[in-house]
Amino acid sequence: MVDAQASLLVVRVGGELYGMYLTDVREMVATPASTPVPGTPGCVRGLINLRGTIIPLLDLRLRMGMPSLAQEVASLTGLLRQREGDHIRWVEDLRGSVRENRLFTGTLDPHGCGFGRWYDVFHTDDLILSLQLRRFGEPHERIHEVGAQVVDLVRGDCLAEARDIVERRAVRELARLSALFAEVRATLQERHDEVSVILEGKRRFALAVDAVIGVENVVRVEPYEGQEPGISGIGTSSRDGSFILVTSVDGLLSIPAASCG
Repeated sequence: MVDAQASLLVVRVGGELYGMYLTDVREMVATPASTPVPGTPGCVRGLINLRGTIIPLLDLRLRMGMPSLAQEVASLTGLLRQREGDHIRWVEDLRGSVRENRLFTGTLDPHGCGFGRWYDVFHTDDLILSLQLRRFGEPHERIHEVGAQVVDLVRGDCLAEARDIVERRAVRELARLSALFAEVRATLQERHDEVSVILEGKRRFALAVDAVIGVENVVRVEPYEGQEPGISGIGTSSRDGSFILVTSVDGLLSIPAASCG
């Protein structure tokens, strides 16, 4: 069946857009605390109390086989701590190469270090996080440029000048990077605010999502040909032509035994 046009509540989960028919949506709330229920699938977080009514809370990320938002935030936070630690050790090794008059073996290419390789390919739809990450570009490039200068000076036996550059410039750029790493980690924690959409089909339940985009008209909804019972169709946005996975409110509750942990 093809719907020529439909109005959907569009939400974001990870890098995907999902739509729910407005006739299935009752309200939206900040995701409340839930009480786990033993023996339920992993994507069912538990039960919540919605103004005296007890309903189940599903995590759409886990329902669709993605890591939870908390897991994703923890993973990215941990990665940023590791990459900051890499540069702290990098500067210490650079300082040691001058002190001991030895060859520095650290990566001089800013695109070749662990952070640089990740930075060049990482993408986020979070505008604030994206703007923060852009600020890494200059200090990260400069710290590696300093490393190349120091290597050349050590090779030329200009140890005093090399030492001065390490202490004056490399340490300064490292401090700038460390401040940015701390700022991004704080942003990740502060913006870990889910929204739950209250849906009602055969029964009422809450669905935890990353963010609500808004109500959007789709020009048509084509039938979904996959095997996932939680998805009923694929819509095309009338605004920008993007694809929206249209959920089946009852299908979301039809959780296969092998799904979501």
